[in-house]
Amino acid sequence: MNTNHFDYMALARDAEQQSMHPTHKVGALIFGTDRNAQHYEIVKSNFWPDTLENHIGQNKKLGNASTTVHAEVAAICAAPATENATIYVTDLPCPNCAKVMAEARIKNIYTDARTHDTPLGQKMKPYFDDVSTPILLNAGISVYEINSEAKTITQIITPAPNSLLQIHRPIRHIPLEHSDINQTTFINMIEKQTIDTSFAACYAKSALGQYNFLLAQPQRSVGLRQEQAHDISSLQNKYEPMLQPLNRLLLTCARYGLKIDKDYLYSSQTPTSREFVNMIGAGYTSLHIGDRDKCRDDWGAKALAQLETHKIIDLR
Repeated sequence: MNTNHFDYMALARDAEQQSMHPTHKVGALIFGTDRNAQHYEIVKSNFWPDTLENHIGQNKKLGNASTTVHAEVAAICAAPATENATIYVTDLPCPNCAKVMAEARIKNIYTDARTHDTPLGQKMKPYFDDVSTPILLNAGISVYEINSEAKTITQIITPAPNSLLQIHRPIRHIPLEHSDINQTTFINMIEKQTIDTSFAACYAKSALGQYNFLLAQPQRSVGLRQEQAHDISSLQNKYEPMLQPLNRLLLTCARYGLKIDKDYLYSSQTPTSREFVNMIGAGYTSLHIGDRDKCRDDWGAKALAQLETHKIIDLR
């Protein structure tokens, strides 16, 4: 396929202008092939999910997370399959989005050179250099900067060969029979797990109608060794190098073109604030929680209390 990178970035810029955010507008375009090898292109901007905007508001956080879904996350969650896809984004990817793109197995990222002149770009530059860059480098993702005015494309991150071979990071994936698609079997499968960390699980369906049981635990970002994750954590405390279970489920389904069945989504403990935002932004508002009194931090519990007060999610 003949790819015109400047045209794609122009479309991402158009999406950026559709964002309702008053100060930090971001647009993203993702293209790739679905499980049937059919080409797709999807364009998204950062946005507030309607339920969060209407009940929490634009200027109030859910726990400690902004209620906006980032443009990269919106594009990835809307894509039919993301492995080896390419994404164009009008600003520097924040560390959370870097982890998201690594987990979704994005192959190439193109950023807009104009980001260096925007308030958001200037704000994100230190985080991009210190956190996003090592995440993307070790995940094997190539990153390019497009200067549409000068008509130049510069590679700013060149990954080392075989970056992903450092860590084996499985998600449990069990094909299901039609007779397994019921709440009793779902709960039984969860109760059989002997796991000493938090986890999330779901039933997810392929485009051909095959159901699967997926289970994910928290893991450091793709390709990062433990010492690299420690180095990132020691630089600052705003972003962690770990990806939480519910986010991993959402992104694994995006990667393989699976659709989570909204009636079969489980978290062993209360999710983090950002997990809640991404879950709701992806269109899921029903959740089984195993231990509501347990969570990674107090912010997750506060987010859950807000969601319950406003009846935003259905807790099973």
